[in-house]
Amino acid sequence: MDLSLNELKEIWARTDEYFQFRYEEYSTFGARLKKWRELNDISQMEMAEAIYNYRKYLGLENDDVSDEILKKEYEGDEKYKPIDYEVDTKREQKKERRIMSLMRTYHKWESKETDAVFADTPFSMTHIRILKQILECDYEFLFCEINTPHKHTDEIAEQTGLNTSTIEKLLSYDKSYTQDEEPTISASYAHGIITALDKLLSDDDLMTYLSWYLTNTDTAEEEEKDEEDDDEDDDDHSSMTSISIIRPVAGVPSEDAYMDGTEDVLKADDIHLVYMITIANKLSRLRDKKPSEKPFYPSDIPSLDRIVLANDDDSFGERLRKWREYNHYTQEYVAELICNYRKDHNLQKIVKGTPYLPEKESVLRTYQNWETKNSDDKDTRISMTDLFILKTIIGCDYEYLFGEINTMNAPAHTIYQSIGLSHENIDKLELYAKSLQEKVEGIPPYARNILSTIDLIVSDNDLLSNLAYYLSDMPFYPNMKRCSILTPVKILGLPHPSHDAYANYLFPEDNEMRNVFFPAMFASLFELRKRNLYNLQPIFDHED
Repeated sequence: MDLSLNELKEIWARTDEYFQFRYEEYSTFGARLKKWRELNDISQMEMAEAIYNYRKYLGLENDDVSDEILKKEYEGDEKYKPIDYEVDTKREQKKERRIMSLMRTYHKWESKETDAVFADTPFSMTHIRILKQILECDYEFLFCEINTPHKHTDEIAEQTGLNTSTIEKLLSYDKSYTQDEEPTISASYAHGIITALDKLLSDDDLMTYLSWYLTNTDTAEEEEKDEEDDDEDDDDHSSMTSISIIRPVAGVPSEDAYMDGTEDVLKADDIHLVYMITIANKLSRLRDKKPSEKPFYPSDIPSLDRIVLANDDDSFGERLRKWREYNHYTQEYVAELICNYRKDHNLQKIVKGTPYLPEKESVLRTYQNWETKNSDDKDTRISMTDLFILKTIIGCDYEYLFGEINTMNAPAHTIYQSIGLSHENIDKLELYAKSLQEKVEGIPPYARNILSTIDLIVSDNDLLSNLAYYLSDMPFYPNMKRCSILTPVKILGLPHPSHDAYANYLFPEDNEMRNVFFPAMFASLFELRKRNLYNLQPIFDHED
């Protein structure tokens, strides 16, 4: 049957929501902001609050209410000076006004219908840098030069066989735990998740069970059919969704004993329980397995042409000047390069609806003004078009212009550094991906199902979190004081052991107590299985 474009998009979006950024309607700056916000279930108010917090961290916001303002407001009389809670109230009111102002500003950003090349309205470089941090993306994504939040997503996805959303999430995790310095809270959490994923991928047996449970949709369809026909065909146990267990009489393993034995039939719910118990046993053994050596992450790929031009605290203007002086260019020559680029690519400015190409004298004054921007000017304003032109004629990455690197181009990272998984697991994924195109010796025929299973697991934040707590050494804080099921029953004439003694004996924190994460993991796996069944259902032509 023929499917409309919207129906095809719905099918693609079921399994890989980040694929939607390839659609033409999301090829503008504002549309990308809005779509990213919707995919991550974030409101405009929450975006404004995040922007405010980043601006405050950079010293661009101040919610303090000075004594001078208070004295002036209360006519300078000390006895009328407000008490602390009144000061806090006014401080909160000032903060709320700023956040509301930022929300209105953000709302205007989402209404922008131009991409970076044609966005000639001055824009705060600080806000672009903040948006990059909030979206956890590369500048090229904001400038509509790439269709994924990170530059190398498609390349890594093709290499590993995982989908775009999975790679994007792995790329976005804080990898500073690979450095010698003390990792941040987000880096420690990311390390726990990466560790859990590494352990899962290393256990082929466990991945076989997980992939069968999550991706065997034939069995899922039969379960639904069995539930409908349960009353009609109670005696038929040949379905894949039921298991028959025959116990011989008195345990004697003879033919007659089996024929006269009792039969138990496990239906769909019982089989789910069998899967969960089996997976729990395998996860338990995986956790108790000796930890492997600390993953080795190679340093940046060496390059012979990485010349350090700038210092860490250099401003936007200083970085432009150092590049120009390194190449022995005059300001007039750089202005000519900008003019020629605009002319060659027809990048016109628009004033009151009238397009025009700026004169060289005007471009020269603008460029001279850029070079005067020093470190004290923390909120430089420049159009996205001008940033795109500067990046192109300089031949640098945006990170150089924004002060994130001191070389012209960011160092190339290995795939191991990018997504954090171990060498062994990356090699395994590459073989799985290769087996989708050609026959590879030693690779299971259900490799595609394993790749789909990884995509499903990574898509569930709650499941990832619980796996990280269970399979890694991430700390957690159990409280068993109110757990009535563990309260010992007092027996007349026998000593009454303390509750703490029972709790510490039955559930030591670093071992059995981690089993408390199983129920939530099982609930997530069950929901993932249902979601995968929905993802693979065809769209039917409603007109038929």
